[in-house]
Formats: sequence, structure tokens, C-alpha cells
Amino acid sequence: MSFRRLAVLAVALSSLTAAIGCGGVDSTVACDFRSGGLNGVEPRCQEWINSLAATTFEQTCNTAKGKYINGQCPRDGIVAGCEQKTGNADGSRTIDWYYSPETETSIKAGCTSPDTFQPKP
Repeated sequence: MSFRRLAVLAVALSSLTAAIGCGGVDSTVACDFRSGGLNGVEPRCQEWINSLAATTFEQTCNTAKGKYINGQCPRDGIVAGCEQKTGNADGSRTIDWYYSPETETSIKAGCTSPDTFQPKP
């Protein structure tokens, strides 16, 4: 899981840098990897809440081969999430929401410091 997190973080940081240069706006956007992505099919959807990088996130999601969503990750079937506590210099929140076959136990185990476990919304 750490390799995947590093790849996502690298993409997130590059998008944040680009958005800050362009002014950015506050909104919530998501990238759903349940149909596939650079790492194959994953039971995960990444949500950016109030991110300055929201304006460039669609391109980032498409590059990662995910499904871009202008809004929240689908709530149906979410088991739990893990909020990333690094790379959010703009005060935004980034949460990876996980779906079955992940379990609350496996998600908690993957939320390593400084990341924070998030219960089902």
C-alpha cells in the first residue's frame, strides 16, 4: 500500500503546485479507481475537499486512469477511509475512501501515521 500512496501523493503534490500558480478555487472533486487506474482496479476513490487544486484535478485523475467526479466519492458501499495528513498546504482535506473487499480492519492498518482513519460517512 505504501507504493500506491507515494504515487498518489506525488500526483497530488504536482497538481497542488500547478493549481496554486493558477489561483485555484474551493470545491470537492474525486477520482474513482474502482473501474481501473494506473495500478489496476482498486476498491478506492480519492476525494479532495476544498482544494485549491480542484481546477487541475480532472487532468490529474485522467492521467492516473481513474474516473473523474465533480463532487464527492460515491457513498454507497464505502467501508471507511483514510485521510492523508501530508501535502495539504492549502488547508484542504484528501481522503481515500475504500470499498469492499477492504475491511475496516485492513483500512485502519493502512492508515499509518500521520494519516488518520475516517469512519464511514
